[in-house]
Amino acid sequence: MKTMLEVDNLWFKYEDRYILKGISLKLFEGENLIILGGSGGGKSTILRVLLGLEEVDKGKIIIMGEDVTHLREDEWFGVRKKIGMVFQDGALFDFLSVRGNVGYRLYEQRLPQDEIEKIVREKLRIVGLEDVIDYMPSELSGGMKRRVAIARALVGDPPIMFYDEPTTGLDPITAKIIVRHINSLRDKFGVASIVVTHELNYAYMLADRIMMLKDGTFIFEGKSEDLVKCADPYIKEFVK
Repeated sequence: MKTMLEVDNLWFKYEDRYILKGISLKLFEGENLIILGGSGGGKSTILRVLLGLEEVDKGKIIIMGEDVTHLREDEWFGVRKKIGMVFQDGALFDFLSVRGNVGYRLYEQRLPQDEIEKIVREKLRIVGLEDVIDYMPSELSGGMKRRVAIARALVGDPPIMFYDEPTTGLDPITAKIIVRHINSLRDKFGVASIVVTHELNYAYMLADRIMMLKDGTFIFEGKSEDLVKCADPYIKEFVK
């Protein structure tokens, strides 16, 4: 399997406290890797570090063969084009329509209007929302906002996707729709995804592999069925 992303012995400190303590992981092509854990354990921090939004204290990050550990901000532009990020609340621009949100990066690149329209509609079609292209975010449900955010992240066809709590706050039916879209990107396009979540049921629906984070350290790596059988007291309490 092709390695899309690798983290080796990564340490990250905020003020005087280490949030990540020597973590290591690999993400493979066409894989959903779930990072599971309770609130405040450092899950979302991992994504911020992998996007170059936080400077690490020690360790190494390699994304698609490139060592990005200590890149300058201006050097991150090309790397981030390879990664689609879906934030927990969708993070849509309230003042832009769905078309403007999904096509935001394309407008910045000054692509021709007809090309932007084609790409935006194509990405919205993937998440089943082409018919809301003229809506404003205030007219969308929470689940629709999340799906628009996925469409926006797909612009540029990134081979890697990050999701921060993609099902949190959604009703079960809508959450399953989000899960279906994430799995579809893996199955149809070979996208490699890291999904950060604390919601066990949806983790099982998504996971090719699960890593459990506790207090900044991974305490488990394996399949869903192995997680259920794990004897670690913290994990037993988490999955019961």
